[in-house]
Parts: sequence; C-alpha cells; structure tokens
Amino acid sequence: MNYQYMDGTEIPIQRDIINDMHIFFDALAAIIPLAQEIESIDNEIKAEYASVYEDIQKLKRFKEELECAINEVASKYDPILVGNYIDRLKDVSTICFTRQSHQAHSAFHGSKHREKRNLGALQERISKLIVPVAKSCMLNAKKRYMASMEKGRIRGKVISSIDNISCSFALKIRDEILTIRHLIDSDVYIPVEEKNSSKLTRILSGSGKYINIADYLITSFDCRDTVSLTLANKRSWINIHINPNDYTYSITYNSEDDVCLINETSEFPMDLKKGILDEQLFLIASSLILYLDGIELSKNISSCTYNNDDVVGTQHILDMMHVIAKQYVPLASECIRRGLVSTELSIRTGENIQDLQVKTLSLNQIAEVLNNAGEVGAEFATMFGADIDNAELKKKRAKEIIERIEAVKGSKGTDGLNRFYEQHEGIPHTPDVSETDDRPRTKREVRAQEIHDIIYDEIRPTGKDD
Repeated sequence: MNYQYMDGTEIPIQRDIINDMHIFFDALAAIIPLAQEIESIDNEIKAEYASVYEDIQKLKRFKEELECAINEVASKYDPILVGNYIDRLKDVSTICFTRQSHQAHSAFHGSKHREKRNLGALQERISKLIVPVAKSCMLNAKKRYMASMEKGRIRGKVISSIDNISCSFALKIRDEILTIRHLIDSDVYIPVEEKNSSKLTRILSGSGKYINIADYLITSFDCRDTVSLTLANKRSWINIHINPNDYTYSITYNSEDDVCLINETSEFPMDLKKGILDEQLFLIASSLILYLDGIELSKNISSCTYNNDDVVGTQHILDMMHVIAKQYVPLASECIRRGLVSTELSIRTGENIQDLQVKTLSLNQIAEVLNNAGEVGAEFATMFGADIDNAELKKKRAKEIIERIEAVKGSKGTDGLNRFYEQHEGIPHTPDVSETDDRPRTKREVRAQEIHDIIYDEIRPTGKDD
C-alpha cells in the first residue's frame, strides 16, 4: 500500500497514520479519566498515610512528655518508695502507645487494601487500553526481537522502544521447527576445517570441505541493528552474527571434530563461491526480520516501562502517551499543510488511480473525542492544532441553526421566528421576504435557507486564504 499527502508527495513513513491517530485518540480519551482517578486514589492514600504518621508522632511526643512529667514528679519523692510505681506507669504508657499505634496502622492498611483493589481494577483497564497503542502507534520505534528454544519450541518476544518508553509483547511463533530454509528456500554452504575424521562434512572436491546449514534448527536469535542466530543439529552448533549496516558477518562453527571461524575476509575453497554466501547471509538477516514482523503478537502486553519504571503502576501512562503523540505531530502538520482543507488531516492511499482512497481526521473530531478529558485532553488536542473550546462553540452554534430553522419551518409567517429572537438575543437576521409572495410554505423555506446561509458564514471553518 502506498501512502501519500493530498498533494501527491509520499509520506516519509509509509503507514496509515490517520488510522494510527484514530486508535491513539480513542485510547487517550478513555485513559485520561482512568489515570486521573488512579492519581486521585494515590493522593488519598498518601494523605491518609501522612495523617496516620502525624497522629503517631503526636502520640510519641505525648508519651515522651508524660514520662518527663512522671520523672519530674517522682524526683520530689524517695526513689525507693515510688520507683516501682513509676516503672508501672511507664510500662502502661508504652503499652498504650504501642496498642494505639498498631490500631492506627491497621486501620490505614485496611483502607489501603481496599483502595489497592480499586487501583488494580483501574490499572488492568489501562493495561488493556494501551495494547492497541503499543501495537499500532509506536511510530519511529526501534524493535528488538529475541527468542530461544524452550521445551522443543521457539519462544520469543519483541520489544519496541521510543526515547524512554519500552513496550514488550510475546511472539506467537507457530512454526515449532524453524530453520534457515524457512527463511530462504535455498541451500547455504559454509567452509569448514579439513579433517578426515569429520562425519558432518561433505567432500565435494579435493580443494576443501563445506557443509549445508540450511536445515540446521534455529535455537535462538536476537535481532536489533544486527542479527545474531544460533543453529544446531545433533552434533554441532553454529553462531552467525550479521551486520547489514556495514556488510560484515562472522560464523562460528563448532562440532565434535571441527572448530572454525568464517567471516567476510576468509578464504574459501575454489569451488565454493564466496559471493553467493555473502548474499545469502544478508538475505537471511532481512528475511528473518520480515518473518518476525509478520508474526502475530499476544493479546496482552508483557511489560511497558517509562524510564525503566512500570508505566501503569507508577502513573507514567500520560507521559508515555505524550511521547507517542509527539512522534505524530510533524506528520499531522504536514497533512494539514499539504491538504485541501485547513481544518482536517488527510492522506490518500492506493497503488493506482483506480483504488485511490482518501482518509481524513478533522480537528473537530480530535477535539470532540477529547472534549470530556479536561485540561489534559485540551493539552493533547492543542498539540495537533485542535481547539476544544472552538469545537464546543461551533457545536452550540450548529444547534442554534437547527433550532432557528425549525422555528421558521414550524410556524406561520414570522411568529415562530419572532419568538425565537425573544429567547436568543443577538443572533443576526435579515428582513423578511416580500409580502407579495402569497405562498407561505415557499416563503418559510426561503427564509430558512437565508438563516442557514447567514449562520454558516459565521461558523464555517477558516480557509488558508481567509
């Protein structure tokens, strides 16, 4: 699929950014009130803890002052006479302080436990809401794929990272056995040391030995900027490290008989073409990434962190959403600049003229989605040039248009319109149509259209040249 701005320029990041932003804003509108509720509960817990701590400190000071007073009174008497008395009083004071402190802590922890249950339910809802965002909206994210063999199957995960955000999903690898031949349908030969005792090598000529590794089992991989693979069969294992950026690679072959290292500078047997292996290795790297990109992710997010702190558990969810939003702002601005309408984001998709489609997201839609999200929602809307207050004003004015037209259409002559003016002062109007028109129905319809045109001129979206 080809994605372009409305002026025909290709979008630098080839993806459906309009669909991404629909997903993002829908999730954001649901997340903001939940995040604010979590923050409110956390603040209540902190305030309650501070209150309990302050009460315990007061009890502690009271205990200390009481014991000082007891000592002061006791100093006026014979210690032998009142010593046992004083000790019992201090014991009772300590017991009372301990008991009352314990009760305060118990009450706090009971309340905290109830609040924690509420927090857990809210956090679970947020965790589900951020799944589509983490899957579809991590624009410019660097991905790392990792997997290893567990109980005869490859188990893996993908980690997407932007700035200080990291989101992880499990990979649903359907192929229980994964080999090089799964990635490229070709034999892949590597040279090995010439040892007559080796049972794993095939002697294809007198100039050297080499083996076909295409059917070796992939037991682990780690793909970032570079690709690392571990292959194995019953008697040997191979480590392959490929760096597509600088066209370098290394292969470590280890068996019962042979240990050797092959890289881009190694000498090859005369009848083994080095250039073919070079091309195959870089094809393996790109094919593995392509294969992993097409693998389904799990429905639940494994982890999501902001500065290595859990996003949901530490109230960093809005920080995460803000970082993701910033990735789309330049593209959104270009959509508006290169678009046909200054109040909407639009792109076109399709490989040719026949299947060309236009996708849009108006600024009013963004504002409407975030309208109930308070100041935080307004801040996000402003990032994309949407103004929630203006959207509300336009909705109100649109409602007035409908009421005004209905007032004209539903009355004889101008009675309904006059009543409407009495209720809504300050709304502009034009003189009535000529009284010579003896067709009241036609006159009302003409009058309604005039009102519609006047109000539309007041609230219509501002064009680039206005």
